[in-house]
Amino acid sequence: MKTVLTKAEFAKHVGRSRSCISGWIKAGKISSYALIGNGREARIWVQRAKDDLARSLDPSQQVSQAAPIVFDATEIHLPEDRPKGGAPTPAPPLSERERDLARRAKADADKAEHDAEAARRRLAIDEGHYVLAKDAAAAWGKELAKIMGALDTFLGTTLPRSIADECGCDWRVISARSREEWRALRAQLSDDAKSRREAIEQENRDAA
Repeated sequence: MKTVLTKAEFAKHVGRSRSCISGWIKAGKISSYALIGNGREARIWVQRAKDDLARSLDPSQQVSQAAPIVFDATEIHLPEDRPKGGAPTPAPPLSERERDLARRAKADADKAEHDAEAARRRLAIDEGHYVLAKDAAAAWGKELAKIMGALDTFLGTTLPRSIADECGCDWRVISARSREEWRALRAQLSDDAKSRREAIEQENRDAA
């Protein structure tokens, strides 16, 4: 026997809010085959709607609900859907509108999850658990510039003067040689770092 209820009655029947039922309809979890009428006045064919929900709701999510929706097998297989052999016929294919709604619902869910993950990351950063890579790189760049400046001063002035005082020679000669060697070392270190970076980038491209 076909049972037909209003959306509010069906919501009470399955222990959910009317807005939840409307959301299921919009997302295609309850198909148009389970609706009788159109718009706000549409009623729900209970057996067909339960059949749709049994197929579309995620059982793992239902288990975590305070009132999970679990249908008995006798509730969801419609007598008029059963051929003489007793096996239920496949559910009718979704309409283009239902497929579009399902795709849209999935896209909305994916976006919501992405936004939630972004919010969690922002919160972690605000609470000091994480530091953005670009901020860390900028801070390290400033510190490295200070270190390099201090080394330039030490190798170009401080150390040559100290050596010259002990040896009684012209500190400028020592400074020129020291700066020359320091520039050569910096160039070598820079080339090595560039080669390592290019190798890592190539490995990442190969792994992609």
